[in-house]
Amino acid sequence: MKSSPRNRSLSSASHYNPSRSAITERLSYSEGGNSMPILYGGTKSSDFVTPGIYIEEQVPTSPEKPGGYTSNLLAIIGVFEKGPLTEPVIVNGLNDFVEKCGNFTENYSGSKAAYAALQRGVQKLAIINVRGDMAKQAEITLLDKEGKPTLAVRHMHKCEFGNFCSVEVQAGNKPDTFRVILRNPYGKPEVYNDLSTPAQAVEKVAAHSKDFVVEELAQEVQPGSNPDVLAETKLTGGSDGKPTKAADYLGKDDPVTYKKTGLKLLKTLPQVTDFVADKNISDQFSDAMLVAAQEMNAFTYIPVPDASIVGAISMRQNYDTEFGHFVLGQAKSKSKGWVVPAAVYDAIAHVLCPVQDGTAGFWFGDIESTDIPLTTADIENLTANQVVCLSWIVNEKRENAMALQSDFTLAADARLRQTYRRRVNSLIVRDLEMVTTPYRSKHLSDGWFAQYEIAVRHYLDKLKGRPDDLNSEVIQDYKISFRRPGEIGNVDEAIEELRIKLFNIADKITIRLMSAADLTA
Repeated sequence: MKSSPRNRSLSSASHYNPSRSAITERLSYSEGGNSMPILYGGTKSSDFVTPGIYIEEQVPTSPEKPGGYTSNLLAIIGVFEKGPLTEPVIVNGLNDFVEKCGNFTENYSGSKAAYAALQRGVQKLAIINVRGDMAKQAEITLLDKEGKPTLAVRHMHKCEFGNFCSVEVQAGNKPDTFRVILRNPYGKPEVYNDLSTPAQAVEKVAAHSKDFVVEELAQEVQPGSNPDVLAETKLTGGSDGKPTKAADYLGKDDPVTYKKTGLKLLKTLPQVTDFVADKNISDQFSDAMLVAAQEMNAFTYIPVPDASIVGAISMRQNYDTEFGHFVLGQAKSKSKGWVVPAAVYDAIAHVLCPVQDGTAGFWFGDIESTDIPLTTADIENLTANQVVCLSWIVNEKRENAMALQSDFTLAADARLRQTYRRRVNSLIVRDLEMVTTPYRSKHLSDGWFAQYEIAVRHYLDKLKGRPDDLNSEVIQDYKISFRRPGEIGNVDEAIEELRIKLFNIADKITIRLMSAADLTA
């Protein structure tokens, strides 16, 4: 059977590959200053050959600017009004989103999800735009004075939005030149003045336009091949294509151009820490999302396709992974009246919450209602079965607000269910890989090794935070030992052992003792 989150565990550290270095191998967690060996990420005691007692435990979520070096980056994969299909788009704020991805509109589920994130305070998003088959660019053919085709003006992307864009051709200020004016509904007109040839128009637009491309159509460049004057005229033929399906979200990998789409494109972004789809797609896509999250050392949020408590609990039993959430229901916003999967709000909360905190106190003021009213008993039942949901709380302002209930991963092993433990783990692995990268190209002299050790300790000290900023406290303490240059082959082998002491957060830390005394045989 093909391996997927439905028929195998994703929790073991041995499955995680991208950052599988010596750093990853020796990263471990301890609670309360215990000095016994720590098992990393669900590793079994049977994987060790040294007799003794082994501890395994759980331990918090991540802000956009966590205590380490890595900033959280939320990616949304879905359908947006415009944007490239083979390139990820990074947006910073509402205005930047509109310029690059189009307006926030009811017709595009990706735009609705992005609005929920940006409105709540997420500052930066990675956008992966998808389209169904038969999507086309809008275009118009410009004719010269003899009525022959000379230039094709197209919207840059395959989308219906291009039909709302226009082109105008005027006489230039200088003799025998022309001016091209390109317009889209949301931006300033692009004016290309005093163009002397069609080729120059192609060159100028390619260098400066964010929405248009121009192609020269004339077989041979001859006098009089410049486009004739044209009143403002809209482009035509642009289409969003057929309704999207799972294959469009899964994406393609072109063997000729090496360009990727969909989830395959998202996986090229190592800086993404969290990602979510704009809607429920299919079981196949949910499986692929969870596998991608583990491969990327990231976290994903799966919308429950069955809008019932019983159905959600039943479907949840199909999964076993600590790299994702299963999230029930949809939420309707007050400001727009749009309905967005609760999974999107779950992703938003985890991107904005500090690493060392959970999401129980994080609330959404813009949610008007959810599609599934829940009783206290319902919430208890969903929590017990590791299904995340939204319900009403009274916030610190004494206002009713929607907040997330449950913060458990989909791991079958109870020791791996705390989301903050997974995210702290991922943060430290990701950061240490980045901190140590400059030293991988260096010869391992005592001088360079000393600088390496200083850099690692500086990072870990930073995770301990400052007394004047409680939100900077990611870990309580650490112990680290190093191998010397003569004992290792490369810098990834330099950390002999790293133990992280985490803050004890009530009942959210579990410790298990396991004997490995029988491993000497």
